[in-house]
Amino acid sequence: DIFSNWNDHRDSILIGSLFDFTSDKANMAATHLAIENTNSSGGLQGQDFVVITCDYSDDPTGEIDGTSGEDAIQEAASFLMEELRAPVIIGPAGSNDALYTYPIAEQNSVAMVSPSATSPELTSIDAIHAKSDEDPGLFWRTVGSDEIQAAVLANRINSSEEIDISLIYQEGSYGKNFINELSKNLDDEIARDSHPYQTATDLDELISNPEVYANKSGLAFISSDIDEIVTFIDKIAGKEDYQNLRIYLADAAADQKLLDPQNADSKDEMITGTRPALPSGEVFSFFADVYQDFSLDGETFSAEENVYAAYTYDATWMALFGYAWAIG
Repeated sequence: DIFSNWNDHRDSILIGSLFDFTSDKANMAATHLAIENTNSSGGLQGQDFVVITCDYSDDPTGEIDGTSGEDAIQEAASFLMEELRAPVIIGPAGSNDALYTYPIAEQNSVAMVSPSATSPELTSIDAIHAKSDEDPGLFWRTVGSDEIQAAVLANRINSSEEIDISLIYQEGSYGKNFINELSKNLDDEIARDSHPYQTATDLDELISNPEVYANKSGLAFISSDIDEIVTFIDKIAGKEDYQNLRIYLADAAADQKLLDPQNADSKDEMITGTRPALPSGEVFSFFADVYQDFSLDGETFSAEENVYAAYTYDATWMALFGYAWAIG
């Protein structure tokens, strides 16, 4: 515990990370593994790194601080950047959260490296001037934009000979921009209707709305929340109106949770989707073996099952190298 042994780390280099403790433990483990690897190799000119990770998961009951959504991520970001003076942040994981965090990072000249924020809106978030080697900007990521993933998913829909599909998406940067990119890449002859939602009540109403399923051949559901995706799939799995619809999902659905609940057998036939590819080759295999043997709070993870683990490991190294470059 760094805070209870603060004097032992007075000469260490502090960096921050922002993750949701309920869904991002695998990413957190990858960050801690990278820090451990760095320190075991001598750190930076003999100085160790320490990482402080702040949780921005929703706290509606007030058990911790009572914050949720934008307030939670901004409070955590402010603590890391303004109180602890962390010069670089690994994370956050989601596109909306990255957008909420960036103004605080810009105000404090703190670099951000996200392993999984894929919204195209983030591509130019810090492009108020031309980037260069001398001034590379503050927002970085180790994963590609959804411009790429949406085009791949559109190609899959086009090749499935869909006639008329519904596009349901979570309001916000991730969902809105993904759907925009998806629509741009769909064949002109494919009819499509867009249905945004904000709350669980909104989503329930959409599920019951005949405009979503009547005379449709497919449905794309885009959300950044795996629990929301699982709930949606479970609710439509038992409905006759949805039995003949192909369901298209994106990277947030690439989670073991999707296969755990009831009706898992039917999901295999209903669902297809896309996600960033797992790395491959000798270097990744070595990482996967080491990562599988590494534990965080007594829990171990698989790089093959957690697609963003390798991206987070790389993001951490990028943050460390960026810090070393910045101080000269």
